[in-house]
This record gives sequence, structure tokens and C-alpha cells, in this order.
Amino acid sequence: MPRPATHRRPRELTLHQMRVFQRLVEAGSFSRAAAMADVTQSALSRIAAQMETVLGTRLFERSGRGITLTESGHRLQLASAEILRRYDLVRDEIRDLCDVLQGECCVAMPESVGRILFLPLIRTMRERHPHCTIRVMETFSSTIPTMIQSNHADVAIVTDTHAHAGLETSLMAEEAFYLVGRHGEKMVNAPETALRDIEGLPLLLPASSGGIRWVVDQAFAERGLSMNVRLEIDSNEALLDLAGAGDGFAILPFSAVHREVAAGMVSASRIMRPPIRRRLFVALPSGRPSSPIEREVVRTLGALCHELRKQAKWSPAWTEAAS
Repeated sequence: MPRPATHRRPRELTLHQMRVFQRLVEAGSFSRAAAMADVTQSALSRIAAQMETVLGTRLFERSGRGITLTESGHRLQLASAEILRRYDLVRDEIRDLCDVLQGECCVAMPESVGRILFLPLIRTMRERHPHCTIRVMETFSSTIPTMIQSNHADVAIVTDTHAHAGLETSLMAEEAFYLVGRHGEKMVNAPETALRDIEGLPLLLPASSGGIRWVVDQAFAERGLSMNVRLEIDSNEALLDLAGAGDGFAILPFSAVHREVAAGMVSASRIMRPPIRRRLFVALPSGRPSSPIEREVVRTLGALCHELRKQAKWSPAWTEAAS
């Protein structure tokens, strides 16, 4: 007589479950993760519950603000990220034997750089490698090195304003900063503006102390100049809207303002005597081999930087460093 069917607890996690788990951690809530993955929130909740059943422990603490990882959740986040990275690497190497580039790559970059590189990167990779999936994350430059080190991003663009420990970097570009104001405003009509002439102007600056704000603060401090900060907002788009409306002056790299300048919404004058600059690097995690798709993304970023150097007003010295 056959035994009655019994429902056994699944013994192992699947790669799909681990990917869903990583998306949940990245999104910080079930609702945001569902929107990102284009699935229902109930489906994500079922997967999370299945994972907790398999492991016999809670992975999340849920609240009105989102989700927080438990100690077990933190350990799974690190371990599953490494498992997925190793699987993806082997999968891509095997697919590469067929001469058809496939796979997924997550690229992190500062918002200012993303405004000029995001769409060209997506379009170029889609045209040349239709079997690849590219995800681009625009975020604060201060968080990008950690994203690479924790496997939340595969390739990144980082600046010289933050330490590169644990990263393998190569110079991509050098960019100058510009004083940005309402179109036709006297202070931004000239091609160049001396840094000392900016002292006293009402400035619109990022609120976060890293990235662009750090570069600007350092430039003023080194010359003993004071800053008249009118507003602090962590959004380049909002800073440009305010500058275009005449509420003050922003200080940004040209890559962040090229669209608005071309549209006649704002004018920009390069800051000189002394110039304010920063360098951009393309970064991979050090100490591990890169996958074929990661290497292709790095090559594509280099080619796009060369192609867009005039539009972004990146330093011609980049071509010498990259050759």
C-alpha cells in the first residue's frame, strides 16, 4: 500500500531565492523590491517566508519604514552575494566559449556622471550584446566603493575623493567644475570665473559631505575663502532648477549640467585661478577575476568617455593616460 504524501520542508535554497533576497536587501522594502522586479509583493513575501522556513530562522525584521536584516540575514546577504558572484562568473565563462556574450552586470556611478554616461552605456551594450542585461545605479559617490566591495555592484565609476581600498582602478577622465547660474546672468556669462570672485555669492550645494561637496569645500578652504551657502540639497536636478530660476549659483562638473546649458536653461563658467578638478576612475573588485561581461563593460565605458569627452568637457589628458 503506497504511503500517504507528506509535505517536506525544502532542504536547500535556490539561486532564484538568493537573487530575490539580494534585491530585497538592495531595495530596503518589499514594496520597492516588487516594483523593481515587476512582481507582486505577495510573491516576494512567499519567497522570503520559504527561505526563512528552509533556514529555520528569521532573516528580516519588518516595520513601517521597510525591512532590517537580522544577524542571520546579514550573514546570508554576504554568503549569497559571493555564491551568486561565483556562479555568474562560471556561467559567463562557459557562455563566452560560444562567442556570444551573455549575462548580467550592475554598474554604479555618481549621479553627475550618470547624466552623460547612463543612456549611452545602456544603448551601446544593448545594440552590441543583446543577450546581456545591464543595470545602472546612480548613487552618492561616497557609497560606491562599499557597493563594489560588498558585491552589490560589479563595475563602478569612482572619484578620487574617496579611498580605493579593495578596488582595482584605472584613470577614466578628469573633469573641471563650473559656476552655474541663470541663463544670461552676468557672473556666468564669461568663459571663466576666478574662485575668489565666487566668495559671497549665494551658493546652492549638495548637503552630503562627500563627493562634489567635499571637492568644493576643499577648494575654498585651501584659499582661505568663505562660502555663503544659501541652500543644501542632495539632488543635482533640484540644484539646477533653483540655479536656473535665479535662486543662487551651483558648483558642478560640466557633465552634470551639459543638458541644461544646451537647452539654454542655465549658463556655466569654468572656475579658474585655481581650477577645481576631480578625477574619475573605472573600478572593479580587486583580488578576483573579472567576468567577460564585466571586462566588456569596462571597455565600453572607456570608449564612451573618449567619444563624449568634448560634450562633457573632460580633460584631453585622459586620452594620453588611457593610451
